[in-house]
Amino acid sequence: MAAYVPYARAIWRTKESSTPLRPNRASWFVWMLVDYIMVFSLLSAKSYGAFAMFVALSVGSTAIFALSWKYGEGGFTRFDLACIALGLSGIVGWKVFGTPMASIVSSIIGAYAGTLPTFMKALKDPMSEDLLTWTTFAIGGFFNCLAIREWSYAQALTPIAVFVLQMGLVLCIYLPRKLSKVRVRSKW
Repeated sequence: MAAYVPYARAIWRTKESSTPLRPNRASWFVWMLVDYIMVFSLLSAKSYGAFAMFVALSVGSTAIFALSWKYGEGGFTRFDLACIALGLSGIVGWKVFGTPMASIVSSIIGAYAGTLPTFMKALKDPMSEDLLTWTTFAIGGFFNCLAIREWSYAQALTPIAVFVLQMGLVLCIYLPRKLSKVRVRSKW
């Protein structure tokens, strides 16, 4: 939950900034849906290791999705709509296969699909995302991995997949910023 606070604050302050934070509506919509799907999937699987994390993620992603409508971007391009459709695979996977594990796997696939618009946006404009927020998410994800008590697929797959996704976003934001500084220095 701690990562949502600086993110929401940065979104609210976006009007005053020369480099506004612009959450991608498609990503936050998919993440919100996937978070709720994961809450119910983990409950069905009696997999409580990541349950609290996804309850917190559900509340936070709902708040950010709401803010994205006024301050965000995207959500309606063909690419965004394709990512949303793939993101909805969590619901389809749960209903079609009828098992909590199938829902967990399809929700992870959905979360990764939903992340693609933000990955692309962060690579093109790394200042449109908040590095502190995504670093905080990644640190939380790392500690969630450390908290895994039972190393089974149902218990470990979700926290590890989420941590990898969050670290990917950190790198998508950090590396272009770092590379642009190196290029500027090398010109002088």
